[in-house]
Amino acid sequence: MKVVTKIPEEQHNYGKQSHLVEFLWLVLGVLALVFGVYIVSGWLVGFFVHFIPQETERKLFAKLTQALAPESDRVLSAELQGMIDRLVRATPEIEIPISVRVIEGDAPNAMALPGGVILVTKKLLQKAGSQNEIMMVLAHELGHFRLRHHLRGLGRGVILLGTMIVLGGEPEASSFISPSSQLVSRSFSRADEAAADEYALETLDRAVGHVGGATDFFEKIATMELGLPGMSYLSTHPPSSDRVRALRAMIAQRGYRELALDPKPRSLPN
Repeated sequence: MKVVTKIPEEQHNYGKQSHLVEFLWLVLGVLALVFGVYIVSGWLVGFFVHFIPQETERKLFAKLTQALAPESDRVLSAELQGMIDRLVRATPEIEIPISVRVIEGDAPNAMALPGGVILVTKKLLQKAGSQNEIMMVLAHELGHFRLRHHLRGLGRGVILLGTMIVLGGEPEASSFISPSSQLVSRSFSRADEAAADEYALETLDRAVGHVGGATDFFEKIATMELGLPGMSYLSTHPPSSDRVRALRAMIAQRGYRELALDPKPRSLPN
C-alpha cells in the first residue's frame, strides 16, 4: 500500500481582518468611555461646585495662588486693579475681592487662578490699544472664576484620572486613554473659553455701557496664530478668528452699542 502525502489546502482559523476589527472596536470603545465619563462627570461636578462658597474656594487655593503668582509690578497692578474693581461692581454675583497682578511674559497673555487672582503679562499691556480692550480681557478671566471653570476642570480631571487608573492595567487601553482624554479635555476647555467670552461681553456692557473694543485683542491674536487645518482640535482655546465672529454675532443679535474707546492709561507700557 502506497502512502501519498497530501499538502492540506491553505486555511486559517481566524479572519484576516479580525485583529484590525478588534483594534478599531477597542479605540472606539475607549473614546466612547472617556467621552461618557467626561460628560457625566462634567454634569455632576458642574452641579455640585455651585454649592461651594466663593470664600471657601479663595481659602482653599490661597497658598497655591501665592506660589503661582510671583511678585508683580505694583504700579501697573494698581492701574489694572481699578479696572477689575469697576467690572466687579457691575457683577454682584462676585462675592469676594478679585486681585490683578502684572507679571513678565514673552507673550500677550492673561490667566485666572482659582481663588480670585488674575495674572496679566506686560506684553499684553504693550499690545493693547485701549482701556476697553484690556477690560474685555479682564472680564473674560473674571468669567472663568464666576462660572467656576477651575473647580469644574479639577473635578473632571480627578474623575478622569480614576478612569485612567482603572483602565491602565490593559496595555491596549492605556495606549489610547491618555491621548483620547486630552482631546476630550481640550474640547471642554474650548467650550469654557467660549462661555467666558460671552460672560465678558455682558460684563463689559454693564460696566462701561457699551462693548467697543471687545474684539480688538482677539483680532490681534488671530494674526499671530497658525492657520493649519485641524489645529483647533488640538488647542485648549478656540481659534481667535472664530471667537471674533462669535462675539460679532452676539453684538449684532443683542444690539450692544460700540462707542468711542477710552485711551489706555499713560502709566501702562506701549
